[in-house]
Amino acid sequence: MDDFVIENGVLVKYQGLGGAVAIPDSVTRIGNRAFSGCSSLTYVKIPNSVTSIGERAFWGCSSMTSVTIPNSVTSIGYSAFSGCSSLTSVTIPDSVTSIGSDVFYGCESLKSVTIPDSVTSIGSDAFYGCERLTSVTIHGMTFSVVDTGDVSLDEMIHMIFYRDFSVKMNHDVKYSVIWLFFVHNPEDEPTIAYIKKNFAKMFQYLIDHDDVETVTAIINSGKFLTKRNVDKHINYAIDNKKYEIQVLLMDYKADKIGYSDPFQKFKL
Repeated sequence: MDDFVIENGVLVKYQGLGGAVAIPDSVTRIGNRAFSGCSSLTYVKIPNSVTSIGERAFWGCSSMTSVTIPNSVTSIGYSAFSGCSSLTSVTIPDSVTSIGSDVFYGCESLKSVTIPDSVTSIGSDAFYGCERLTSVTIHGMTFSVVDTGDVSLDEMIHMIFYRDFSVKMNHDVKYSVIWLFFVHNPEDEPTIAYIKKNFAKMFQYLIDHDDVETVTAIINSGKFLTKRNVDKHINYAIDNKKYEIQVLLMDYKADKIGYSDPFQKFKL
């Protein structure tokens, strides 16, 4: 206990030698900069009594490889784990509702992160400089972020989390994320609205990539293909030799319009 300065349940300062540390159960909040600059800290166990992690609480803990965040924590403050360059993975518990700006700024060894549905806000640059981050799980969906095109990782996460599709980025990257979101959330209104506005280009992207699974999901949804646009997409599939998608679309038109033999009515 001599290593901790605790005032009214707030861990004000850690003044130990580092290594693996277990915070006492008497702590209800980790204060601002409590472990800041503790470069010898390798692991910290946060007890279930803690409800919030303050600003820059673990800033610059460059030797810390892992941290256990309990389900009692509801907020993670600004730059809380910034500069934890040895941290490899983080699972944020379902109790957390907000993640502050710069929380994992410069965590260059971080490879994966899971953001639960309970989180309602993520601050700017929360994952800036996480150069090795390849997998992000948001809303129960896992996205590969190996290639984010011409945007930063934070812009990608912002787009996914807030469904803000106004972000300017490589269309291949953008469309792959939006279609994945649609497959998992076919009733999400912002996603549906964006797809309807850009359907021609986005559907051609699926044909180009021979994405039979997503095309099937679109057909089953009945939301985007119409009598007016289906022929154009059939012809595009034919021109690009995507025959499985061609047949799916022709079957769809046959079912929708009621042809007994769709090949009699299509221009091949």
